[in-house]
Amino acid sequence: MRKIKICVAVTLIAAIAIGIYTTMVSAVNVSWDFEDGKLPSWTAIYDNANMFIESEDDGNKYLKLSYNGKANRDRKYYDVKVTDVNSKGILQADYDIMYSNTDTEKDGEIQFKNRRGPGSTETTMVSRIGKHKGYFRMHNESGTLVAIKDLNNKTLEIEEGHWYSVKVVVDLDNGKQSVLMFDRDTKELLSYSEYSATISGNKNVNMITFSSGTDMCLDNVRIYNTSCEKGYIYGSPYISSATKNKYYLLGQSSDGSFTAMPEGETSWTLETPRAGVSVDSGTARIIVGSQPEPGPVILKAEKTTKDGTISERYIVNVSK
Repeated sequence: MRKIKICVAVTLIAAIAIGIYTTMVSAVNVSWDFEDGKLPSWTAIYDNANMFIESEDDGNKYLKLSYNGKANRDRKYYDVKVTDVNSKGILQADYDIMYSNTDTEKDGEIQFKNRRGPGSTETTMVSRIGKHKGYFRMHNESGTLVAIKDLNNKTLEIEEGHWYSVKVVVDLDNGKQSVLMFDRDTKELLSYSEYSATISGNKNVNMITFSSGTDMCLDNVRIYNTSCEKGYIYGSPYISSATKNKYYLLGQSSDGSFTAMPEGETSWTLETPRAGVSVDSGTARIIVGSQPEPGPVILKAEKTTKDGTISERYIVNVSK
């Protein structure tokens, strides 16, 4: 009888521990820039990753991950746990990434996982962003990898040896994700995938890993909870149908960092009408007639969401 009581007590304690693990949610804000030359306290889950600090010609230090050849259950890749989190709401990961090999298949990913209890290796993938045969891919709602498109709606190709700045925003409550991708050096916006469906809505994320079978270089890694506080108009005037660039309304958090806008439609208008000048409401294409009234005009963007309206204004100069 005494043994039975002990077993029940242990079971109850385990159940309580798992309950606490899955219900207690905390904020997260961690970052690494590797400039101190020290390896981060990240964990190679299967002891099959090499980690090195390397330097660029200008002295900038970054982290290089590589597979050391130790297969785990015939899986010839590594999983490096960045940090233990237990987060809901909106979770964002910013990082710079460079690949030395892009022709392999499912490789070079950041993974947002839901782990099924303390110490458990059983996980459900909530979201992931990576590469697949030289192109960027992300999870969709069915769990398959889909192409990340560039601003011209073509699949975004990866250039080997080139640094990219990636911002992944996962809305855990609504099962949505957004991806912003920039050229690290020029700051040019390369991809703008907003509020796409991902798998496993309404789950916690309690593990974030980088996974690959080939070299992956990382810099300026930051993982944190975020929310969109205001809008930010990015881009060059979209003057005619022959011009490829146009304006984008991006989100900014309270500290001014880029983040994802809430779901909603963006409309573009001129705040004050101007003779010979108009703007396409859906695309932000500025249309200038043969005899425009010259001078600055104010372009206004508004996005109406379930939480309210986010707007921003930008001055455009019109000349004859």
